[in-house]
Order: sequence, then structure tokens, then C-alpha cells
Amino acid sequence: MFMLKVYRNIIGYVEFSGKGVFPERFLNLCAKENILVFNPRVDVDTISGCMYIKDYKQIKTIARKSCMVLKIKKRNGLPFIINRYKHRYGIVIGAVLFFSVLWYLSGFCFNITLSANAPIDKEKTLLALKECGVYIGRRISHIDTEKARQSFLINNPEFAWSAINIKGCFITVELTKTEEKTIKNKIKTPCNIIAKKSGKILKVKAYNGRVAVKLGEAVAKGDLLVSGAVELTNKTTKFVRADAQVIAQTRYKLRVFVPFKNKEKLYSDKPKKRSVLSIANINIPLYLGEIKKPYIVKSKIKDYKISSVVLPIKKTTAYFTEIYYKDIILNKESAKELAKSKMENKAKKLLKNTIKSSNEGEFFVSNDGVEYTKIFICEEDIAQNKKILKN
Repeated sequence: MFMLKVYRNIIGYVEFSGKGVFPERFLNLCAKENILVFNPRVDVDTISGCMYIKDYKQIKTIARKSCMVLKIKKRNGLPFIINRYKHRYGIVIGAVLFFSVLWYLSGFCFNITLSANAPIDKEKTLLALKECGVYIGRRISHIDTEKARQSFLINNPEFAWSAINIKGCFITVELTKTEEKTIKNKIKTPCNIIAKKSGKILKVKAYNGRVAVKLGEAVAKGDLLVSGAVELTNKTTKFVRADAQVIAQTRYKLRVFVPFKNKEKLYSDKPKKRSVLSIANINIPLYLGEIKKPYIVKSKIKDYKISSVVLPIKKTTAYFTEIYYKDIILNKESAKELAKSKMENKAKKLLKNTIKSSNEGEFFVSNDGVEYTKIFICEEDIAQNKKILKN
């Protein structure tokens, strides 16, 4: 029924009414001439219904024979719409331009979909594909998929296989990453284990080689911990690659300095927003003016979709938070508190999770500022391989 309505609107039809002596005869004569009248309504001396345009033009003789006077009530369908606007050339030109632009744009890549057997860096992969001539906005007819595929694999050895498929104005890139099989090859190069830092031995767990130190013994940087020269029962010496974990207590002395004349880093309360509309590879800025440096920036990308299809249109909005500095004069107490905070951050960065204890620290106050010194006691693995040099 729906398709019939669509067909009738494309062909065009009229709704008519008529009045006369013999409405039934009018219908009989129409049927005799194979003229279709649909949705007919017949009263005593009136008739109404619908008829195709070509048929309505042929019923003058039938109306005269049946003594009926017909009148068109309404015209429906595409032919009447076209006839209504036939002198409005702008609509025709606009329609031609629209379909011409649509045809032209359909020859460009609108979107690239990546499919891989393992997690990948999407931005990095798209950049690598662009270097091979595959990118959004590229003319489809200019893309040599086989050449681009080979170039991509040569330049990106982390991928073992790839396929570039084009469907309309969309490109799908299938990727298979190289499986990194970890093979534990036993390195046969003989070596000792020495101390990479000075400390006090707390624990030795030797997997291979001869232990050369005792628990509680103090060692200096470069001292032998585990020897790769092993004496056999037949009084011969065998050189092996020593392997061990040596936990020692180490000592660090850290210093920080805080001047009385300092600068406080402050951030703007109201970040400035800047947006850029990207259509394929064309970037259209949606702002005026520049933002003074320095600043920190956070970006948000919005993709536009029709159903599940990603269009080559995206809006990138960047939020710029300006940074400025304020001169401040610290007193001794404020400088000491700031020095403690800096020391804590420095210790976390350098010593990480090895800290076991520390002293209260010492402050030295000068005319320029405060120097803070603190000693940390740590426990860490000080084992380091060193190749055995044979004479």
C-alpha cells in the first residue's frame, strides 16, 4: 500500500468531483476505456474520486456522454510540484550544484577505520599511514593500496601483516601486530657481580656463581659480591655468568635550597576556549586573536556521526589556562616549610620505594635563603654485572 502511494505521487494524480444525471454511467464508460478511478464515491447525482493525470485528459468525451460536469478539487504528485517551480531557475541550479558537489566529494576518503589483533596507538598509526599516502581527505583514485601497504609494513616493523580495503569513500585498515616471543637465551659470557653502590649487605640470593661477601659486611662501590669463577671438585676453575640478588642498606644525603625572594606559580581561574573545525584535512579556526604564553592546554575532540558512520568532520576544542608568576618574599618559617615539601618530592623522585628511615634533617639559614639537608637510609638491590677479563 505504501509503495502504491509513492508510485501515485511520482506519476501524479488529481482529485475531482462531478455532478450530472448519470454518475454510474460515467464509471461504466471509464471502465470500458480502461481508465482507472480510485477511491470513488457516488451519490444520487454526484461523484468524486481520484484519477491519474494522463487518464483525466481523456475523459472529456466520457463526461459529455454521461452528462457530467467535472471539476478538479486538488492536484497531487511530483509533476505538479515541478510545474509550480518551473520558472524558478535558482532551485534547478542549486540542485545541480548540490548533486555535483556531492558526486565530487564522494571521490575523497571520508573516514579511516583501524582494526588490529592487539591494542595500538591510533594517532601514531594514522600518522604512519599518512606518510604512505593514506589519509582522510585523500582522493580515492590516487591511493595505490598495494604500494601503500608494502610501504607501511617496511616503515613499521612492529606489524607483521596489513590490508587496506576501500569501500566507497571509507577505508578500512586491518593490522596484525608482530608477536614478540620472549626467548630466554642463556648468555654464556662469564661475568662477576659487583656493587653499584656502597652499603651494608642485608641479604644475598645467589642463582649462579660463588658468593664473595657475608651478611652484615660493608662494601664499597665496585667491590666483588658474587664471583663468576667457580672452583670444581677436580680443582679446576670454571667461568660462569654470575646471577644474584644482593639487598643492601644504603645511605643518601640530599640537599635543597629555597631562596627568600621567590616566585609563586599561579593559574588563571577562567581558561580560554579555542575551537577548530576540521573538514577532511582543512582546518577552520572558530576564534580570533592569540593567547599569551606560557599556558597549559587540554584538548577535547568531538566527532560527528550519522548513525554509526563517522564523518570526516570533527571539532577540536582546546582549553588554555594561562600561567603567571607572582614575586613573594618568604620568612624563615615559610622557607623551611617549602624546603621540607621540596625535599619530600625530591626523595620520592630519586629514591622511590627504597626509603626505610630518615633523620629530622638540618637547616642552614643564610642571607639569601634556607638550605635543608636530610639523610635517608634505604634498602635496595646493588648487584651489577661486570664482564670477566681473562688474561
